[in-house]
Amino acid sequence: MTAVRSYQSGDIAALVTTWNQILVHDPVNQERFAASILCDPNMEAEGFSVIPEAGGIAAFAYASVRRRTFPEEGAAERHVGWINAFGVHPVRRRQGLGAQCMEAAFAYLRLKGCHTIRVGAFVPYYIAPGVDLEAYPAAGEFLLALGFQRESELVSMQASLLHFTVPPDVETVQSRLLEAGVQFEALTADFLLDLLNFIRRNFQADAAQVIQNTLRNGGRMSQIFIARENRAVIGYCMYGLYDGNLERFGPFGVRADQRRRNVGKVLLYRCMETMQAQGLRTVWFKSTSEASPAAQLYRRAGFQTVRRFHTFSKPL
Repeated sequence: MTAVRSYQSGDIAALVTTWNQILVHDPVNQERFAASILCDPNMEAEGFSVIPEAGGIAAFAYASVRRRTFPEEGAAERHVGWINAFGVHPVRRRQGLGAQCMEAAFAYLRLKGCHTIRVGAFVPYYIAPGVDLEAYPAAGEFLLALGFQRESELVSMQASLLHFTVPPDVETVQSRLLEAGVQFEALTADFLLDLLNFIRRNFQADAAQVIQNTLRNGGRMSQIFIARENRAVIGYCMYGLYDGNLERFGPFGVRADQRRRNVGKVLLYRCMETMQAQGLRTVWFKSTSEASPAAQLYRRAGFQTVRRFHTFSKPL
């Protein structure tokens, strides 16, 4: 049996090379690997299992748990472990190396008290929201053989901004909402704390963490849009804050009791308008449920599905 060990200093060049030979549709460079994985506050070297060989890395599996939990999370979420990435070098497949790395990852998650393992988006630091079974059919077969079951399907969507215009019905909706006292504006420091608290109460608290980290490192509040009624934030969206990629849209959310008023529709179109004016030619995001109301809104705004991902889970 080939020896499995944890990630250690000096692995990054060989690991990125192997990663790009395996995950050919999701390549990374050393800088992106460092930003998305090594800088994740939840990352521990013990959770990143590798099988080294002369001159490289033959296989790897990266597992993590939340080292910080939020009051909004249910008790079950606090016992969930995540497999964020895994792979075996193409010339070393069907030799049991992938299973060895995954078993090491499972052992790490057991020590952390996890009862369930999920393969999917470990927000906010993730490369893909699940497994693209069209791009990597063998990965789905591998997970099923390890006892995982397929869960939800998510899609990535993209739209061109080259000929984008705000349609008249959006202007009409915005005028009606303005008359009702709803304001749409770029975020300012006056409403930053209100927005962070709004996100923590209504959505995944990780999105608030992303905003805080980005602004702390020089990000621009002008890339965040809010809808508010009086002083209460009722919706928000943003672009260019994840990964520093200006064309990446999201997160995006509207308070549940406000969604029938088309607040999200106005936020989306105003954000796209701003992105276009900045000279951007494409807008995209990583994941949503294709059957969700949000996906219907995106399609009406010109978005098309570009990739499909599946999440997996198994009891530990």
